[in-house]
Amino acid sequence: MSPINNNFKNNHHIKCIKGIKSNLVDNTLINELYILYKEYSNKSYTIYENLNINTFKKTFTNNAFTHFIIYRDNIIISYISMFKLDTLYNNTTLYTSGFLYYMFFKYDSLLINSFELISEHIYIHKIYDLITFGDIFNINYNDIKCIAGSSLSKYYLFNLKSSKIEAYKNALITI
Repeated sequence: MSPINNNFKNNHHIKCIKGIKSNLVDNTLINELYILYKEYSNKSYTIYENLNINTFKKTFTNNAFTHFIIYRDNIIISYISMFKLDTLYNNTTLYTSGFLYYMFFKYDSLLINSFELISEHIYIHKIYDLITFGDIFNINYNDIKCIAGSSLSKYYLFNLKSSKIEAYKNALITI
């Protein structure tokens, strides 16, 4: 497995936020992230959660969420939040899993490099044992330099009358 794109890594930095006290929340930052998230979801997906600012803000004070903000020249270019869900393997080993929750990318071309940079940050700082995200992006998943799992999740929605939608247009299948 080749290393992540070092040019991208050297020109960007990550801010990681997890479970901060409500009186320490940077409302300006959260408002900016919320606006960028809404714009990205509206542009990129047919189906997505139309959440309000208060619901979004609560995830910053909840220890189950970790937020990764990628900057270039002090401008936010990508944002990924993950929800912590412990996974028991073979009834013996407990793994801390990070499931993709909210995200946006200023440009679609940043998606793969952003995931690689965040994946490396998670590994170095031992935040999660593994990260999980579905096929909700219109990319070649083999291009992401991380270890791919072998699982496949299928969802059945009972009696749902809906036209067919491609997975990468549905942001509600992240967890």
